[in-house]
Formats: sequence, C-alpha cells, structure tokens
Amino acid sequence: MSRYADPSGTNHLRRESISVNNIGGAAAAVDVTITISKTWDTFWTEINQTDGRDIRVVDPDGTITAYRLATFNLSTRTCVIEVDGYVAPAGQMFQLFLYWNNTAASAQSSTFVGASMKTGYVNSCAPPGRIFVAGHERHRDTKPRNVVSKGADESVYLSVDFGGLLTRRSAPYAGYRDCEEISYASYVVLQADSPVGALIDAAKLRIIGGRYVQVYLTAGTSGTEYTVVVTVVTNEGQTFVKRMWLAVQNVDEQ
Repeated sequence: MSRYADPSGTNHLRRESISVNNIGGAAAAVDVTITISKTWDTFWTEINQTDGRDIRVVDPDGTITAYRLATFNLSTRTCVIEVDGYVAPAGQMFQLFLYWNNTAASAQSSTFVGASMKTGYVNSCAPPGRIFVAGHERHRDTKPRNVVSKGADESVYLSVDFGGLLTRRSAPYAGYRDCEEISYASYVVLQADSPVGALIDAAKLRIIGGRYVQVYLTAGTSGTEYTVVVTVVTNEGQTFVKRMWLAVQNVDEQ
C-alpha cells in the first residue's frame, strides 16, 4: 500500500502521478527521464527548496526510488528528473509518483549516469474524455455494459475509473491514507477476439492519480463493432479488467 502524503516521514503536501512508457519493452531494470513543464504553476510555485531538495519520486508501494535532478533551475523553471534502475514490467505503461512541497526535506538525489531512458509523463490534468466506472459485469451478460461510439475518422480519448475496486484505509491522525493503487496498465481493441492494432496508440496510454486509466481510440471500419479491453494490476497484486463495446459508425450528413 502507498502513503499518499508522506513518503519520507516528514510532510510532503503535493503529489502527482507519472506514467512511464515501457510498451514493447522487456521486464528489466530501466532508467526513466521526466521533464517538468515550465507552465506547470502548481509545481513551480510550491517548490519549497531553491535546489529542489523536496522532490521525491516514489513507486506505488510508497518506496522512494533512486533518482537525481539532472537539471534544476527554479528561476528559469527548468527541471529534468532521472530515475535509476527501476524494475519495470514487460510491455506495460507503469506508474510512479512525484512528491514535492516540503519545507523540512533534506537532499536525497543520487549520482548516476542514465542510459536508454524511458519517458515519464506527468499527469497534472483531470482524466480526459468520457469517464467509465469499472465494476464487475452482471451475471450472464454476454456483452460489455458500457458502449462507446465514434466515426471511423474520429480519434477520441476515454478514461476508466478503477477507484471503486481499490482498497483504501484512512488514518487522519497521522496525516496520510494507505491506498491500493494501479501499478501498471495495458489495453487492446478486439474484433471477433482478434487484436486490431490500427485502433489504438499504446504510447498515449496514461495512468492518472492512481485510479484512472486513459486510452486512445482511432480509425476503425464503419458499421463494425469492437471490444475495448483495459487491464490493470495493482500494488496489492490484484488484476482488474474493464471491457467496453466500441461501435464505429459514420453518420450520413445529407
């Protein structure tokens, strides 16, 4: 279980999820690079240490990773964080967390030289597109309960909320919550039980806030029905699968 507010035993007040792209990669220790946007005001206005020493990169189990600030300049809003040797699952988008805003933090940045970096994406926005709530299918259902529709020329985002399936234990007196969270995620689109790769862009898959998964759907053949399958594994070792019915149909405008 991860600790929402306090990975180092003091008081980190800010936290954001990071999606790391290991799609197509093997299960192995990988290095990760994370570039912070200059326009992310919530980060830049709430860094409490001018050298970035309150930054932490934490995995879904609440363990601080080995990381370094490859670049940090508060006045120019330049920050590149590198993570060293994180053990990544094969072929998945996996999740880390960025913590900051801690007036009492001491420097913990490591020294290493990164190689063959995977890209980490900071997810500072709300989940995009239509949000579907993950839940168990009803007994004897033969099709997914949720339906997504789009035209063959449309590209759309949608998000799945797995929060209702995750375990949460609050401890307000200690200033944190123990939470089961998504460790990694993947998705496919099927037609007659066969994957249709043209309908997905796996690199745009994201895990947001420990509970949401963002997927991207494109192309497809008008008049055809598909199944979108989103699979997640949590830091408690649970596997959840959400299926959605995708109807691709062009609309006659005449």
